[in-house]
Amino acid sequence: MMRTWLLLFGAALLIGQQGLRVFTPEVQVGLFFLGVVLVGVPHGAADLLVSTQQARDAGRMFHTPKFLLGYVGRLLVFAAVLYFLPVLGSALFILFSAYHFGETDLAKLRTETLWGKFVVLNYGLVILGIILLGHAEEVEPILAVLEASPQQALWLEWVISSKLLLLGTSMVLFFGSAFAYFVLNPSSHAGGGDFIARFAMLALLLHFLPLVLGFTFYFIVWHSVLSLSNILSYLRKDGLFSTQVILGRVVFYSILALVGMALLAACGFVYLSTEALMISVIAGLAVLTAPHMGVMHEMYGRLRSQQSQGL
Repeated sequence: MMRTWLLLFGAALLIGQQGLRVFTPEVQVGLFFLGVVLVGVPHGAADLLVSTQQARDAGRMFHTPKFLLGYVGRLLVFAAVLYFLPVLGSALFILFSAYHFGETDLAKLRTETLWGKFVVLNYGLVILGIILLGHAEEVEPILAVLEASPQQALWLEWVISSKLLLLGTSMVLFFGSAFAYFVLNPSSHAGGGDFIARFAMLALLLHFLPLVLGFTFYFIVWHSVLSLSNILSYLRKDGLFSTQVILGRVVFYSILALVGMALLAACGFVYLSTEALMISVIAGLAVLTAPHMGVMHEMYGRLRSQQSQGL
């Protein structure tokens, strides 16, 4: 039911954009930053709580300093890859993000098999393809502020010039792998129709919404809200954390994260343009992808295990 309401919200955004013209570029950017603060950062700020619950489920002691050291360590390693090997880092970011988005959207499917993981990855690649390749003319001026190296520039030029091929290939791989998945998993047939209908509606919204508003809708309204819902279900499953405790800690960790981002901005990003500021925020989200994805991947694995056991 939640997904239906989220799609209706997306439809309202589209009507407001196409019919009423209320979402000017400035309003879209404002909504993006507001969404990152109110929902985007909090959905990642729960990682410490999720890992605490995971340790309890596995019957092992949880050590906060050890968790933070490993979390920050993975963050720094990925940041170094993005900085020193930008083409490789960008490709890894796309793959990590695609898998993470797909795993969240397809959380109710049994995707623990190798084929299921292939469906998850293809789903995420299609979503990212529609958002980025489908709005390449809007992506280019934002990327222009990066002052890319010749190698990066050639890579970006090839991606944009091949956007139809890349998007078409991702569509074929997704629909082919999804069809095979439902054939190999007869028990999932009942939900196949709803799955395709929701995907079609989501794809249409992302196609017709402008880049910034579409990304805001998918990352903030769709992905982050679904993630928070899954996180709440996982943390409340055996009463270790109450809703009040979860929300309180998420708010606290979110404030710490935002303070850290503000300090980084004060060190050199204060006078950047809007496009550069957006790139900086997205880069910050990018380096968080690797450690956050690891925590969420384990959580979704445990949720699927509980579903299979009828818990």
